[in-house]
Amino acid sequence: MDVAVKLDESQELLHLLIQETVKAVVPIIKSIVATEIEKLRPKKGLTQEELGKKLHLDTKTDAFKRIAFNPKMPRYYAGNDRTKKSDKRQMRWYEGAVDKFMETYTEV
Repeated sequence: MDVAVKLDESQELLHLLIQETVKAVVPIIKSIVATEIEKLRPKKGLTQEELGKKLHLDTKTDAFKRIAFNPKMPRYYAGNDRTKKSDKRQMRWYEGAVDKFMETYTEV
């Protein structure tokens, strides 16, 4: 089977193919970029109650307190008022940091 394409028509075909390819690829690229941005964006820290659920420990137990307030457990204080450091409800833990800490945590 022989196909003959004029130069002008082949350029039009090429432009049409490029446009359709871009239409198909752009949503995929946008999705990939959005996913990667979401991975890099800092997540909301866990509250004390959320941390307790993650660890499967009641927040009032000694086991929870030994883990949550371990000097090596990364945590931070939420809000602008740094004078409330004694208020443990203001404390937050990043989920990824908790996971990493728990991989190596052992009680002696």
